[in-house]
Amino acid sequence: MNSLIMSETVKKYILLALALLLTGNLFFNITSSLVLSFIIIVVQLLCLRKEDSTFIFLLLGSTFGAFYAQNGVRFVGSVLIWGSALILLADLLKYKRHWYTHYYPLAFFIFVIIISILTTSGGTYSSEKFISMIMNVIPYTIAFTHLLLYREKHSFTHIGLMFVLFSIFLLGFMNEQMGVKVNLNTLLFSFAGFRVDINEYLGGDKDVFHVSYQSIGIHGCLGLIYTLFSSEKESKLFKTLVIVLSTLVVWYAAARQALLLFVVIILSYFVIYKGLSIKNVFIVSLLVLGGYVLLQNLDSDSLSFLMGSTEGKNSARDRIMQDAMSQFYQHPIFGVGFGRFYHMGEYGCNEHNLFVELLTELGIIGFLIFIILCVKPLLASYNFVKHHIQTYAPFILLLLSYFLRSMVSSDLRETVVILILALCIQMGKKYKITTA
Repeated sequence: MNSLIMSETVKKYILLALALLLTGNLFFNITSSLVLSFIIIVVQLLCLRKEDSTFIFLLLGSTFGAFYAQNGVRFVGSVLIWGSALILLADLLKYKRHWYTHYYPLAFFIFVIIISILTTSGGTYSSEKFISMIMNVIPYTIAFTHLLLYREKHSFTHIGLMFVLFSIFLLGFMNEQMGVKVNLNTLLFSFAGFRVDINEYLGGDKDVFHVSYQSIGIHGCLGLIYTLFSSEKESKLFKTLVIVLSTLVVWYAAARQALLLFVVIILSYFVIYKGLSIKNVFIVSLLVLGGYVLLQNLDSDSLSFLMGSTEGKNSARDRIMQDAMSQFYQHPIFGVGFGRFYHMGEYGCNEHNLFVELLTELGIIGFLIFIILCVKPLLASYNFVKHHIQTYAPFILLLLSYFLRSMVSSDLRETVVILILALCIQMGKKYKITTA
């Protein structure tokens, strides 16, 4: 027993050392991202359970795929994703007879998309977008189903920490590509500095990033969700460490939806685990006040970005959405067709809002079908989830995370995970899965 405890203790110190290395590298460029990528893989395989490693590689395989794509090796991420999917799928085969019962709404929605592709014309991007969606549907369904049905095999705290560490790795990698580095001044005053650097870099026609700053911020929040809402007994120091690291990611990622989600996560944690005592209300109030004071002292460009004035009326994103809605008005019932929204004569543009995308490409019919399929399982599970909120809080907040992401950038091929999570929550009710 003592040797086992010592082994787990050593693993925690190794993970802590990795966290310090990645954070230090972000500020001081200790080593290259290529070296760090191998270190992360070795540490993860050494310190995490097999199921946790496969889950992380399954959802974050694109991280390494994006990195190695710079050298023309695009299959690295795919190998990690599909290799991990097969490992987790082996556990799920015992439930194969029940999958259709729980996931038929997802299959039905995919069928609706196929009908849309077959009955509309114009543009060839629809097939590419459809394949991308399927490539997301399969691994995400396997990942979240396994996380729910085999919760005892997973350590939510370690999953959360690794999500945050991968996000810090990506921040360092993107800075490395741009030839810039973070410093104390940017940490204290320039909320949007990282985003400005990216825009200037991409403005030079150096389109090398496959993972956006919004994704980095959201993944930092995802890590916080796994850790804070884990049923495992972790020390306050460990959770505080993850909060600090997640704060660093959200701040430098400079994504407003990630900042909003971060606040929602912290407030949800207080409500679910601490209650709204006077003491906790006071602590939250201090955090809000401190944040307000800090934001008031931001440089004018960062403050303008944070308040939304850089992406308001007549911005590039606004013009895209207006163009999308005008196409919806021309085809209100069935839309222009899945993947067939075009902007400035080109297909493949992101509408930057899930609702706008649904209306434009699938019309009112497709919009209502998707909304009903998402809302119905949540309503059916409401009473059960309410009585087991600590079990399902991470899944609910994960759903909220992807939803917030879908309101500003990601398109349906990625945010169909919202429907997958809703169906997973309903499946948890069916099997009466709880942590109590």
